[in-house]
Amino acid sequence: KLQHWAPLCRHRAGAWGAMQLGVNHILYDTGQIDTRPRCRALEGKVACVAQGADILVNSAAKGDQLHILKGHTGSITCLVSGGSEGALFSGSVDGTVKKWDLLLSSASATLEGHTGMVTSLAVSEREGAVFSGSADSTIRKWDLATGSLLATLRGHSMMVTCLAVAEDEDALFSGSADCTIVKWRLSSGAQLQTLLGHSLPVVYVQADVESGLLLSDEWGAACLVNTWNMSTGQLVKSEARPQPKVTYLRV
Repeated sequence: KLQHWAPLCRHRAGAWGAMQLGVNHILYDTGQIDTRPRCRALEGKVACVAQGADILVNSAAKGDQLHILKGHTGSITCLVSGGSEGALFSGSVDGTVKKWDLLLSSASATLEGHTGMVTSLAVSEREGAVFSGSADSTIRKWDLATGSLLATLRGHSMMVTCLAVAEDEDALFSGSADCTIVKWRLSSGAQLQTLLGHSLPVVYVQADVESGLLLSDEWGAACLVNTWNMSTGQLVKSEARPQPKVTYLRV
C-alpha cells in the first residue's frame, strides 16, 4: 500500500526519492548522489541539509558547519528557501512545516494543520506564499511572512508527493500517489486541469519556464518520464529511465 510513501527530494543530477515505511524507517536511494533534502539560502551564502529531524546549516563557500537547527519531532522530508530575508521552511513526517530565521538560527513559526506528514514544499515570492503538500492528500497555502493559513487545496485522492511553481503561468503543479498531476491557479487556488499519463505514483514535477514545459517522473520499474506543455496540459512525449538501486536503512 502507498499510504506511507513519500519522496524526500530529487535533484537535477538524478537523485530520486524515499519511501516512508513506518515511523522510524525510510527507504533511501543508495547511489552516489546524496538524497537528503537540501537547499541554498541567504542568496546562496549558506547550504542547508536535513539530517533526520535536524537541519545542518553550512557555509556554502567553505563547507564549515555554522549551526544545527532543531525543533521537528520527526524526519525532515523537504526544505525550501523563503527568499533573501533569511527565511527557511522545512516539512516533516511530524506533520508540521517550520519557518526558520537563519539570521537568528531559530524557528520563528510552526505551521500546523496537516493531518499527515508533509512531503513537499514550494515557494511563490510573487504570491508571498509557501505551499505544502501532504500525505493527507491536500495542499496548504501559507502566508510567507506570517505563516498564517491562506487556503487549503483539495483535488487529489491520495497523498501529494511533489510540487512545482510556474509564476509566469500563474500555476502550481502537484504530483500525487493517485498517479495524476493537478494544475492549480497560483493566485486563487482554483483547480484548472488534471493531467493523465502516468500509471504509477508521480514522484517529481519540475516546471521549465523558458521552454514552457513541465517534466514529471513516476515511481516504478519503468520510471516513466513525461514532458507536458504547461499551458495546454498536452502530453508532448514519454520516455523510460532505469530505476536507481535502493537499500533499506533504519533512521
